[in-house]
Amino acid sequence: MNRKYLFIIGGVIAIVFIVAVVLLVRGSGKKTANGPAVTPIYAGAHTSTISSDPNKLLIKGFSGQNYTVNNFIKDPSLATSRLYEDDAYSLIYVKDGDSFHILLKEKPYDQVRQDAQNKLAAILGLASPSTLCDIDVYVNLIGDYGLPPGQEIDYGISGCPGARILPK
Repeated sequence: MNRKYLFIIGGVIAIVFIVAVVLLVRGSGKKTANGPAVTPIYAGAHTSTISSDPNKLLIKGFSGQNYTVNNFIKDPSLATSRLYEDDAYSLIYVKDGDSFHILLKEKPYDQVRQDAQNKLAAILGLASPSTLCDIDVYVNLIGDYGLPPGQEIDYGISGCPGARILPK
């Protein structure tokens, strides 16, 4: 009986130790290709970080590559930042999740999506809109906005793997 309890206690201690190590490693500063640690702004899936230039941010892509982009955050205390809006589409940055959202509001959706992607790439200062394939960007239709989580459709960036065909 005593061995059983010792085994259980040892297992619990091992799990606590592993969790503590994982949390410590995740909480440490990230290293860039240039070497110095940078400070995370938000703890999202693709953490944006402050670069040595206050006018630039580093965004980590799905591939693990860091992209230097223009500092698009006007007020870090806000949960979202509206980057651009017109009658056809809105470009929004959401701090919780560290993601960009393109909301298509007008037809023809294919052309509006392309225009929105080009505008987002220009705002971020990316050399090519195809770089958006590696960044956390959601593309939704205005009719889907406000649906319960899990029911909205992410149409993706056109030309990227997983992009969906938009309705006509």
